[in-house]
Amino acid sequence: MKVVRTDYRTLVRFDADVQIPHAEMIVAQGVFETILERYERDLEVLSLTTGDDAAAAIEAAYKSLCQESREKGLPHPLGALSEDPKIRQKQIRRRKVCLNYLLTDLESENNAPLDALSARQLLVDAEYPGGDQHILGGVEEVVLPLVASPHLLEQVATNRAVREVKYSGNVDKGVKVVVEHLDGGGGGGGGGAKTSEMVCDALVLTVPIPLLQSKTSKTEQGEIVFSPPLPSWKRNAIEAKGFGNYNKIALKWKREDIFWPVEAQIMSINFSLASEREGGWRHASGLENMKGDMSEEDSNLDCLMLPRRNLWIFNHMPVEDEPMLVVMISATLADEMRDSSTVSLVNRVMAAIRVPFPKAPKPEGSWDLNEWSQGGWSFHKKGSTDQHVRDLISPISSVGKSKHPFDACRLLFAGEATSEVRPGYMDGAIETGEREAVRLIQALEAHTPKSRL
Repeated sequence: MKVVRTDYRTLVRFDADVQIPHAEMIVAQGVFETILERYERDLEVLSLTTGDDAAAAIEAAYKSLCQESREKGLPHPLGALSEDPKIRQKQIRRRKVCLNYLLTDLESENNAPLDALSARQLLVDAEYPGGDQHILGGVEEVVLPLVASPHLLEQVATNRAVREVKYSGNVDKGVKVVVEHLDGGGGGGGGGAKTSEMVCDALVLTVPIPLLQSKTSKTEQGEIVFSPPLPSWKRNAIEAKGFGNYNKIALKWKREDIFWPVEAQIMSINFSLASEREGGWRHASGLENMKGDMSEEDSNLDCLMLPRRNLWIFNHMPVEDEPMLVVMISATLADEMRDSSTVSLVNRVMAAIRVPFPKAPKPEGSWDLNEWSQGGWSFHKKGSTDQHVRDLISPISSVGKSKHPFDACRLLFAGEATSEVRPGYMDGAIETGEREAVRLIQALEAHTPKSRL
């Protein structure tokens, strides 16, 4: 498997049409780390006093630092500031823009606005030791080497949508899975959807969490119907997970039309003084447009948060020599663009790109996400707990009793949302599949004489 490690030293950040100097981001990173240290130190209190709201907890940690600096006669956390009111205001805004850029990193990683995230669970995910890497050749380069035998691939049924899972009745008859044949095959009869029933000893569910969540407050079933309904402790764990809106759109140009810095693997555009309305950006530079029109909140030293609408852009030129940009849209901006058609999405994204790159030509091709994902990846909603995570992972036993090896783990749950240390990441998803495979093997070994193993 060939990979290219993402080189964040080439990262280019824009606030609207102004590129943020790397040196200023380095200074902001130091301040940001101090804020997060205070956040982690006071997490128990902050979680309780803010209703487990990550945005409010970070703001409270920042205000605590500001107050402590005044009481001890220390420099303000934003650093030394000019005595000239106009220069001072610009400095405050500039430094807060940089800090809010780092907050967009947290939002992008968690795929949700900060005020939707659990303060208690915000920083629990482990860092991947190898850093971010781009896989040349696609995800199959990771998956196929994990397959023990090529013949197993022949057993993979595609173009099937799981509609119902039945795990009641005689447990020795296994779990029954009703699937709809999207290619028109199967039985079912009549003019309706063609369906068939698959039977297995145990079922490992790895579907995106929204397919399991209730669609309204009046129903306990999601896209997949369970018979009998899942127990309350499992439903509560499922509902405690968020699943952020996310879109990834690839834009391709002719090689002679490249308009962006070719050496930058990653670019990012944030709009801290702008809003996106009906395909056009009403923007004012967050770094340079200081004409006395800042709100009181923006110019307040003790108020950290600014609006954050962010695009992350992956440049394929350095890694695959392709004149293509993959634009990743998450958090607040993804919510605002949620119902956009592909054409509308391309137009809106291009309008944003043309703020820092006014001469960017129209791309010659584009495509967006598969409809089945229903978003990006999971996050910990406000109020979610460690117990919810454990319950989400726990298997469901059979209804009734038997001596079947899988009696205690008839329904199992895997996928990135069930990862304890790396939710939202591919390696986290792979780890959960291995975890449930081990669970099944151990259950089988416990009921099988050693002479037959």
